Amino acid sequence: MTEQKAGLCFLNKLTIALVAYAWLLVVFVLLERTHWFASLFAHFQPWYFLASLIVLVMSCFVAKYRAIWVLLAGLATVFFGFNVSGIFKLNSNNVLTKGNPKKARVFYANILTSNAKYDSLISHLQKDQPDLVLLLETGPEWVKQLEKLTAIYPHSKMIGGPGNFGIAALSQTPLENLRVVYEPSGDLPAYLFETTIEGFDTFTVALVHASPPVGAGGQKLQIDFVNSFAEEIVTLTGPVLVCGDFNATPWSFVLNDFKANSGLSQSQIHSPPFTWPTWTPFPLIPIDHCLFKNLDPTIYKRGSDIGSDHYPLIVEFWKAPGLSTY
Repeated sequence: MTEQKAGLCFLNKLTIALVAYAWLLVVFVLLERTHWFASLFAHFQPWYFLASLIVLVMSCFVAKYRAIWVLLAGLATVFFGFNVSGIFKLNSNNVLTKGNPKKARVFYANILTSNAKYDSLISHLQKDQPDLVLLLETGPEWVKQLEKLTAIYPHSKMIGGPGNFGIAALSQTPLENLRVVYEPSGDLPAYLFETTIEGFDTFTVALVHASPPVGAGGQKLQIDFVNSFAEEIVTLTGPVLVCGDFNATPWSFVLNDFKANSGLSQSQIHSPPFTWPTWTPFPLIPIDHCLFKNLDPTIYKRGSDIGSDHYPLIVEFWKAPGLSTY
């Protein structure tokens, strides 16, 4: 066998193996509600779509049964593409450029308990001074460091633990009717409060951190948490903003069920920013989200690296003078 034929034979076998693997992933995605292990694979579907496109091109050069392999690769590509297509928007920021609009900025981040780059976050907040700061994984040392921001944020509520489930809200305006809501096991705290930013209506704000869906127990905690919290959110009226680390992507059943049960939605004009993990561009996925009810952000984007394994999110609402809605 010549080297050229040997190379083609290897390429054929590789392509067939990749098509088979793509269909294994399809099966995992279809079974995501049935087992925690299958559900983990559902989060990476944009990357499966891109990989399937490459495999589709490769299948066009298979020597035997080419039509079958092209069909199988094409169907896998369509499957993954369809699942994620509705999530991506044109990212056209609905920016008001006339009349000196009012602006409200919210900064959200999972800052990572073990992250010791305190100055990176604190200097950013001192410089940018968003109206409201929502933070997750605020361990005891982070709580001490964040007290340096009291002059800018005189209204705050911080819990320094337990483990990686500390939580903090820092605001330039009072945090009214604040409640700490726990999921059914009583271990994972979430905040629910109201605040009024100058020039805007009163927001209801929630900050959540769902359990990582690792193992059957972890997934049950995650599902129980988002389901119970959806019951809290669905009864709320007026503008509602919910930010948090859901450990779930927009195409996963966990987040879709939460949105359906809570009445929340993602931004109508922005794609979800890919936030985790920060140490590699592949396979970066969106598991941190800000969700909305009776409002839509003017700007919704990923912030710069602050030393955590998650990128932060920046949300801005702009309101033209004289308007009562966003």
